[in-house]
Amino acid sequence: MWLEKYLEILVYVIPFSLIFFATLFIEYGIKKKSIAPFTGRKVLHIISLLCCAVSVYFAPDAQWHILIFFGAFLLLFLCIRFQLFFSDTGSYGIAFFALSFGLLLLFPFLNRDQILFAMLTLCFADAAAGIAGYFFAKQKILFLGEPKSWLGFMAFYGSTLLIYLFIFGWNLASLELGLLVALVPAISELFSIKGSDNLTTPLLTGIWVYLLQKNAAAMPEWWLITFILILLALAGRAKKILDTSGTMAALGIGLITCIAVQWNHIIPLAFFLITGSLVSRLNKDTLEKKGRNAVQVFANGLVAICCLLCFAITHKPVFEMAFFVAIAISLCDTVSSETGKYFKGKTIDCLSFKEMKPGLSGGISIAGTLYSFLAAIVYLSLLYFIYPLSLAQCITIGLTGFMGMLADSILGSSVQALYKNENGYTEEQDGILVKGHKWCTNDMVNLLSNIGTTAVFILGFSF
Repeated sequence: MWLEKYLEILVYVIPFSLIFFATLFIEYGIKKKSIAPFTGRKVLHIISLLCCAVSVYFAPDAQWHILIFFGAFLLLFLCIRFQLFFSDTGSYGIAFFALSFGLLLLFPFLNRDQILFAMLTLCFADAAAGIAGYFFAKQKILFLGEPKSWLGFMAFYGSTLLIYLFIFGWNLASLELGLLVALVPAISELFSIKGSDNLTTPLLTGIWVYLLQKNAAAMPEWWLITFILILLALAGRAKKILDTSGTMAALGIGLITCIAVQWNHIIPLAFFLITGSLVSRLNKDTLEKKGRNAVQVFANGLVAICCLLCFAITHKPVFEMAFFVAIAISLCDTVSSETGKYFKGKTIDCLSFKEMKPGLSGGISIAGTLYSFLAAIVYLSLLYFIYPLSLAQCITIGLTGFMGMLADSILGSSVQALYKNENGYTEEQDGILVKGHKWCTNDMVNLLSNIGTTAVFILGFSF
C-alpha cells in the first residue's frame, strides 16, 4: 500500500520538478545569450508538454492535475502579462496550454488515450510545425494573427498522423482513420492570435478524435465527403468567394459540420455562403476583391459550429436548433446589409433614429429589413422540408435569426468603431475615432450579436 502511495506521489513530483528546473535552466541560458530564444522556447515546449502528458496518463486521479493546470495557467498568464520571462514574445501560448489541458480533463466523454493524443499533438506536432516554418519555409501567410507556412502545415499533419498511429496502433484501420483525424488539428493550428492555438488545437483535437472514433463505421463515406469539400473549397478560392485563409477556415468548418453529426448539416452553411456571396455582388464597390477571409468566416460560422459540436457530444436537440439559429442570424444580417446598400433608400440609426449613410453599421432601412425577413422565410422553409422539425420550430428559428439581425444593428450603433476622415464617415481604421471602441469592428459585432442571440435562444428553449 505504501509503495503505491509513493509511486502515486512521484507521478506528480517528478514531471513537474523537471518542468520547473528546465524552465530555470533555459531562462538562464537565454538571459546569458548561450541559448537562442526560439530554440529555448521549443525545447521547453516539448519538455513541459511531454512531462504533463506522461503525468496525466499514468496518474490514477485527474483531480489534482486539474487544479495544477488551472493554477499554472493563472501563474504563467501573470508572468507573461508583466514580462517576467526573458524569452517573452508577447504570446500567451505557454499559459494557454495549461488551460487547455485542464479543460481536456474536465471532458467526461474523453478516454485516457484520446486525452494523451491531444496533449502529444500539441507537444510534438506544434513543435514540428514551428521548426519547419522557422528554419525551412521561405513564404509565410497571415491566416489570422500570426504568420504560418504550408511547410509547417504539412509538418503538423504528418506528425499528428504518426502520433495517432503510435497511440492507437500501427495497422491499416488506424492509418485510414488517422489520415482524416490529422486534418482538422492541422487546419486549426493555422489560426492563432498570441498563441491561442495552444488552447484551441488540443481541445478541438480531443473532441475531433472522439467523434471520429465514435462514428468509425461511416468511414467510406467520410472520404467521399472530404474529397467533395476540398473541391468546393478550391472552387470558392478560384471564384474569389474566399481568400486563402477563408478557404482553409471554411474547409475546417465544413469537415466538422459534415462528419460531427450527418453530412446534410452542411446544407444550411452552403445556403448561407451562396446567398451571402450573391447579395454581396450587388455592391461591386464594396465587394471583397480577394474573397472573404478567415476572420469573416469565423465571425459568421464559429458560433454555429460550436453549437453543432455540443449537439454531437450531448445529443440535446436544443443545440441542433441553436446551430440553425446561428446561421439564420448571419444570413439575415448579411442580406439586410447588402440589400440596404444596394437600394440606397433612406437609412436611419436604429437607436437615435437620425438619417445616416447606407452601409454603415447600426443603420436600418425598409429595403434591408424586408429582404432580411424574406431571407428568413426562405431559410425556415428550407429547414422544414429537409430536417425533422415542426413548423413552429422552423418559424421560431427564422424569427430568432431576424431578431439577431436587429441585435447586430443595435451593437453596431452603440459600440462599433466609427471613424471620420476627409471623405466622411467610415468603419475602416482610417481617420479619427468618433464613436465606439477600436477593438469593436464589424466582424466583432457580428460575432457578439450571434453569441448573445444564440445564447438567449438556448436558455429560452431549455427553460
